[in-house]
Amino acid sequence: MDCDDTGFRRRMAMAAERAGNASRLARASGISRRAIGDYLAGSAEPVRSRLLAMARAAGVSVGWLAAGEGSGPSAAGPAAWEGFHQVVTDALLGVEEYLAEQQMTLAADKKAELVAQLCRLAGCPGLALEAEVQDRVGEILASAKPAPS
Repeated sequence: MDCDDTGFRRRMAMAAERAGNASRLARASGISRRAIGDYLAGSAEPVRSRLLAMARAAGVSVGWLAAGEGSGPSAAGPAAWEGFHQVVTDALLGVEEYLAEQQMTLAADKKAELVAQLCRLAGCPGLALEAEVQDRVGEILASAKPAPS
C-alpha cells in the first residue's frame, strides 16, 4: 500500500518528534515501532484507534494528526520548556509538602508515575485529559503510606 500523503507523513514526523522519537511514540501509544515506521514512510495508513493512540501519546489533536485540521503542536522554545519544567516542579513540591504534613510517603515507582502524570497535565491541558490525570494523581496519592518514624 502506498499512502502518498506527504502532509500526513510530515505530521507523523512532528508527532514522533514531540513524543521524543519514533520509538518513544511507539511505546507511549502501544503501537509497534515497525507500524510507526510504516506510517512515517507512507507505506501504511493507521486505523482510527491507532490515530487516537498516537495523537494522545504525542499530545496533539487527532484532527490535526489525521487531516491537519486545527492547530498543531507548538514549536516550544527554551523559554516554553523552562515554564513547563517550573510548573511540574512546583506541582511536585506542593505534593511533597502535603505528604510531609500528613506524615506520608510515596514509593519510588509511585513518585515516578506522579511526575509522569504531572508532565502530561502540564503539557496537554485539555479538559478530558485534565480530568483523567487528576483522577490518576488522586489514585497515586491514595497509595501513600505512613512515613517511617
